[in-house]
Amino acid sequence: MSAEIRSEQVNLKGNGAQNRGRRGATARYYGGFTPGKNRVRRPVCRLPFMNVRAVFSLLFALVSAVMLGLAAGAVWMVPTLYLRQPLPWLALALGWLLGKAIRHWVRPAGGNAAILAALATFIAALYVNLLTAAARIAGLMGLGLVDSMRTAGFQLLLQLAELGCSPSDGIWFIVGMGIAAFVALRQAHPPKVGD
Repeated sequence: MSAEIRSEQVNLKGNGAQNRGRRGATARYYGGFTPGKNRVRRPVCRLPFMNVRAVFSLLFALVSAVMLGLAAGAVWMVPTLYLRQPLPWLALALGWLLGKAIRHWVRPAGGNAAILAALATFIAALYVNLLTAAARIAGLMGLGLVDSMRTAGFQLLLQLAELGCSPSDGIWFIVGMGIAAFVALRQAHPPKVGD
């Protein structure tokens, strides 16, 4: 039993009984639906609420990445204060964790997730350096951490953070951002089913 596929023009307005009688004999293929001859009209622009939804989704993902970066920077600050020395190599571990967190909970794996993960790692590195500078000011002047941050201001804290970083610290931060982007870019492996 072999089915013959042939392309022929079908009279859609013609006699229905005539077309129904020939249907069972062979399968027909209507050539008008080939990719080059598709007559279906596609909408020129999408509906406005779809664009607004996409913008709010990206905005929410950006805010989530910033918050994750600030939280990671605060967690990074704990061992830095405890050991009383900068720990730039922690950017590798935090980059990996931020990449996985953004890939699983903020955006699906892809280019947007990679950019957000690298941004979150950058914010974590910047925040831990700002907090370290504020802690130095607080220790030297006998102020609390929040008071020293309020008194110094963002510009002074940023300049002190730049002075406190060595070029090797910058390399650690960049590698950490690269790891975060790589982890967020990769697709997660599906879980293996047990035997």
